[in-house]
Amino acid sequence: MLILSQFVEVEYVAPLISSGTGRAGYLLKDRVMDPATIIDALRRVVTGECVIDPAIVADLLRPKQDALAAHGLSAREREVLALVAEGLSNAGIAQRLLPV
Repeated sequence: MLILSQFVEVEYVAPLISSGTGRAGYLLKDRVMDPATIIDALRRVVTGECVIDPAIVADLLRPKQDALAAHGLSAREREVLALVAEGLSNAGIAQRLLPV
């Protein structure tokens, strides 16, 4: 299956990649002006490859903003939250964070 889309949306591509079966492609319409590009993509998909538009790959690889920082947590709050995630008790957190 080769999808031609006008949307640069990782959510649309993720199911193609996560299936792990190959034989799928997602290209952006405005970047596929040459028929040879479409033919090449179709041939690659038929042989089992997964063909993803470079703009989508760039978006997948772009570092995402730290979700905790986006919610206004300080570095210290993130440090405490990480210790909570490790399963430490209040006493255990205090022991790790407070100087001896």
